Amino acid sequence: MVISSQDREALFDDLAQDYDQLTKWGERFLMRRLRRRLLWGVKGNVLEIGVGTGLNFSYYPKDIQLFGIDVSEAMLDKAHFKAESLGLSVHLNVMDAESLSFDDDTFDTVLSTLTLCSMNDPNKVISEMVRVCKPNGKVLFLEHGLSRFGWINRQLDRRADVHLQDFGCQLNLDMEALIRNSGFQIDGVSSHYFGIVKLFHVKS
Repeated sequence: MVISSQDREALFDDLAQDYDQLTKWGERFLMRRLRRRLLWGVKGNVLEIGVGTGLNFSYYPKDIQLFGIDVSEAMLDKAHFKAESLGLSVHLNVMDAESLSFDDDTFDTVLSTLTLCSMNDPNKVISEMVRVCKPNGKVLFLEHGLSRFGWINRQLDRRADVHLQDFGCQLNLDMEALIRNSGFQIDGVSSHYFGIVKLFHVKS
């Protein structure tokens, strides 16, 4: 099942108002430490793909130049407010991650957190992320997908279609295989929560 770009944008616009409330328990008990781990030590010019409501903002170092993109203007409105409340300077733009309007070799770090699951062509997104990252820069991912346990994957498969319609998110992607098959080398990967959540560092 595929959601059109227009439908995906409309869905995330609808979710924007309540998104932080919907995700607060998962953030508090599952994702907070992984976001902190992913973003520790990022520097220079940083691009975040699918920035959403700005859930990463409180974990960024203060001395970076941060850029964020998303297809949802409503999500970016929430992100603007969050950045202001944190005293964080960030450049936010409505943009499709499958066709970034940045020049090659622009950013020191390019990252995605829980974003590839909502993309119709995640391989194209990965390719674009690597393109705009400087040589020897960091391309980072914090993504969810299939577990290493079959019984968990069967539950993800059962819920996948409804979850995609409600949240624009594909629960049952094999993220490690997807990233490895994108043609880029994985320099590091760590697995969490029964293998459902993984952190990746892709060679730029």
